[in-house]
Amino acid sequence: MILKDPAVESLSSFIGVDGINTTLNSGRIQINLKPLDQRKISASDVIRRLQPELANVDGISLFMQPVQDLTVEDRVSRTQFQYSLEDVDAKELGYWVPRFMDKLKALPEFA
Repeated sequence: MILKDPAVESLSSFIGVDGINTTLNSGRIQINLKPLDQRKISASDVIRRLQPELANVDGISLFMQPVQDLTVEDRVSRTQFQYSLEDVDAKELGYWVPRFMDKLKALPEFA
């Protein structure tokens, strides 16, 4: 499905444990797009076009994100954005994390 998209040049896939994947049942797909002057749409637009088709593939959960020019954190994540809560007091952190998560779950902007 991915290679059929007119904006896609090629792809590489990595499945199983390696320097980034920590479990046997996880993997990564690197999608190489054609140059912008050939595809005429942004990487985010390509993702939006591919997501509905790929959501119907049984047996996988795919999280796509464009490569960023600037990365502040070195953690690999299934999302484009990530938020971390930290506290030197584990008890205080244990108190606030469930409240924070409940608030996020109540917001329709988050899935």
